[in-house]
Amino acid sequence: MQAVNDEQFIESSTPNTWMISAETVAYIVLILLAVTLGFASLGDVAMTDAEAIQALPAYHAVDANAPGTPQSAQSAIVYWLQRISFTFFGGSEFSARLPGVLGGIVLLLMPLLFRSRLGREQVFIMSLMLAFSPITFTASRFTDTTIWTMIFAIGLLWAGWSYWDLPIQENAIKLAGFLGAMLFLTGSSGLILFIIFLLTIVVTVAWTIFKSPEERDAVGDDVLTQVSAWMRNLPIVPMLLTIAGLTIVVATGFLIDTSGLNIVAVAISKSLAGFLQSSSAEAPNFYAVTALFVYEPLLIVLGFISIAMMIGSDSDTVIDRFVISWLGVGFVVLLIYQGSLPAQALFLTLPLTYLTARLISELLVNYMPSFLSLDAYDSNDPNDYIWVKWIVALVVFAGFIMMSLYLATLGRALLNYPNTQIVFNFEQSSILLYARFGWFVIMAILMIVVYFLFASMWGNRGVLQGYGLGTFIFMLMMGIGTGWNTAVENVSNPAELWYTSGISADAYELRETLFDVAERQTRGFPAINLTILRDEASGITGDGLIAWLVRDFDNARFVDTLAEVRQQEIILLPQMEEDPDLGGSYVGQSFVIREHWVSGISSLDYISWFTHRKSRPYELPQDNTVLWLRIDVYDGAPSIQSP
Repeated sequence: MQAVNDEQFIESSTPNTWMISAETVAYIVLILLAVTLGFASLGDVAMTDAEAIQALPAYHAVDANAPGTPQSAQSAIVYWLQRISFTFFGGSEFSARLPGVLGGIVLLLMPLLFRSRLGREQVFIMSLMLAFSPITFTASRFTDTTIWTMIFAIGLLWAGWSYWDLPIQENAIKLAGFLGAMLFLTGSSGLILFIIFLLTIVVTVAWTIFKSPEERDAVGDDVLTQVSAWMRNLPIVPMLLTIAGLTIVVATGFLIDTSGLNIVAVAISKSLAGFLQSSSAEAPNFYAVTALFVYEPLLIVLGFISIAMMIGSDSDTVIDRFVISWLGVGFVVLLIYQGSLPAQALFLTLPLTYLTARLISELLVNYMPSFLSLDAYDSNDPNDYIWVKWIVALVVFAGFIMMSLYLATLGRALLNYPNTQIVFNFEQSSILLYARFGWFVIMAILMIVVYFLFASMWGNRGVLQGYGLGTFIFMLMMGIGTGWNTAVENVSNPAELWYTSGISADAYELRETLFDVAERQTRGFPAINLTILRDEASGITGDGLIAWLVRDFDNARFVDTLAEVRQQEIILLPQMEEDPDLGGSYVGQSFVIREHWVSGISSLDYISWFTHRKSRPYELPQDNTVLWLRIDVYDGAPSIQSP
C-alpha cells in the first residue's frame, strides 16, 4: 500500500481541529449509513439455504430440543457470535444475521489501521467503497464467514507491515494472532487466502528483484537478503504458541465447548476439498470470479486504469506491487479453486478497492486548466478552478444514469420480444427494440463527443479527472442499489447469481400455517406432534431450511421411511406424483419452498438478466412440500381427543 513521504506524514499528523472534526463527522455519517442499510428489514427477509445450514449448529447449542441434525458449524467465530446472539435476542433471522452486519461495519473501518501510512483521504475512500460495495453488503447481510476472513486479513497485513518497520516481539505476536484467526477461526476461506498471500509475497519479491537495477528504493538490490533476515528474526515459538492458544480459546469458547475444535478441522477439510469439487451442483463455473464481474464491473475498470497509470508512469512502489500481485494471484487461484463462493470475490474486491482509492486520491489533486484564451485565467491557484472537473463529473454521472436507464428499458423490451434472435422487420416489438438500443448507442456516442468538447475548452487532464470522478460516483450509487436488490429484493428470485435457488414466500407461509395449527391444538404453544420425511431431492433435511423453519416445534422429528409417518397427526412430505397412503383420512396443502435456476438461457436474454435478473418465462424446477393434517386435526379437535 502506497507510502507517503516525511513531509506528507508530518502534515497528516499535525493537529488540525477543523480537519479532524470533519474527518470524524464523515466517518460517523458513513457508519450511520452502514448501520441503517445493514439493519433495514434484516429480520424480514427469508433465510437462504446457506444461512440456515450455518445458523442451525449455533441454534441447537442454545436449544438442545430443537428438531433436526445440523452439520458441524462452518466458522468458529461466527458459531460463537451467533450463539451469543441467539442467547440474548432469541432464535430469529435477525439474530442469525446480526454478527454479519456488525462484521461488515468493522470491515469498512479496518482501513483506518493504515491511516498514518496511506493518508486520511485514501483510507476514507477505501472505507467509503467498502460501505457501498454490493459484495461486501450482501456478504455481511447473509453473515458469510468471508467477512471475518477479510477483517483478520487486513489486520494481518497491518501487523506484517508493522513488524517489517519495527521487528520486535510485540508486533510478531500481533502478526501471529491475526494469522491464527484468519487461518483457523473464520472457516474455509482463511486457508485459501493464506495460500494467495504466500504466492503474492513470492511474486512481489521476484518483481522487485527484477526492477531493482532500475531503482534505488528502500528495498533495492538486497531485497531477498532483507526478506530472509526478516523471516529469520521471527520469534517462531511464541508465535506458534499464540496461534495455538488463540485457536483453542476462541474455538472452544474459553473451554466451554471442546467440540469447537472440530469446527476448525471441518473448515480446513472443506477448504481443501474445494480444490477437487464444486461448492454445489448448481454453482456456476468460477463462481467467485463470475460474481466479481457481475456485481463490481466498474470497480474492475477503475482498478485496471489505476494499474495502467502506475506502470505507465513507473510510479509503482513495493506496496503497489504487492497489491497488484495479490489481485493477479487471487484471480488465478479462484479460477482453479472449484469450491469458490460468491462472497470470496472479496479476495479480489479488497485489492481493487486499494487500487481505485489510489486512483481517486490522485484525481482529487487540482491542476491548472488549459483555457483557450489567456484572459480566462483569473488566478494562478489551481484550487480556484476545482469547478472544472466537478462540472465534468456531474455531466458524466448524469450520462451514466441515462445510459443505465436506456439499458434497463432495452432489457424490458427484450423480455417481451417474441423471437430468440433479433429479426429485422417492421413489427411493433422489433421497432421498440431498435429504438431502445438506438438511444443507448446515441447516449454512449454523446459521452465521447462531450469529452472532446470539454477537452477543447479546459484541457485533457481536468476533463479526464472529471470522467474518473463521475464514474466513481456512479459506481457507488449503482453498488448500493445492486447490493440491496441482491440481499433483500431478490431472495425469492432464483435468477440471482448469489444463491441460484430462490426461497419462495410459501416457505414462511408453511411456518405460519404450523403456528395456526398449534393455536388450535396446543393453545398456541409450538408443541404439536410434527413428523417430517427426509428427502434430499426435495430439500427436506434435518440440517437445512426446513429444519430452520420448524426450529420452535420441539416435538417435530425427522424420519427416513414413509412407514414411520403413517397415521401421525401432522405430516410434512415431499410432493409425490400420487397422494400417499397415510393409513387414514388426511387433508393436504402444497407449498413451494424454493425454485432452482437452470442455465441455458438464450444470448438475447443476458441483457435482461444483467439489468433485471429476469429472462423470458420458462418453467423452473421447484421443491414442493405438502403439509398433511389428519382429519381430526383438520376439524379442530383438541389434541386430548385425538385417537
